[in-house]
Amino acid sequence: MSGRGGFRIVAGNAFAAALKAKCGTISALDVDQVRAEAEAHLPEGDPLRLAVTRFATRWESDRFFPVEMIAAGDELARAVELALRPEPPDLGRTDIHG
Repeated sequence: MSGRGGFRIVAGNAFAAALKAKCGTISALDVDQVRAEAEAHLPEGDPLRLAVTRFATRWESDRFFPVEMIAAGDELARAVELALRPEPPDLGRTDIHG
């Protein structure tokens, strides 16, 4: 699956991984799965893919530190929130945005 459907799968699973990290219940399988989905469905350089990669890297080094995993979960949840935010339809209008 690719396109918008793939994006939604990654966004949903990334948000679930963020919540699990914040609760201290995330596993290596969860991290591997969300990283593999991001690599399969999102283009290189996509902000959500970069956030998932950053989260997975932090998990590898900080998984035994609950405070750090809460922060990593917060960052990933924020990245998902930003990725799901729609772009304003009049973003290019200079009479409104200068």
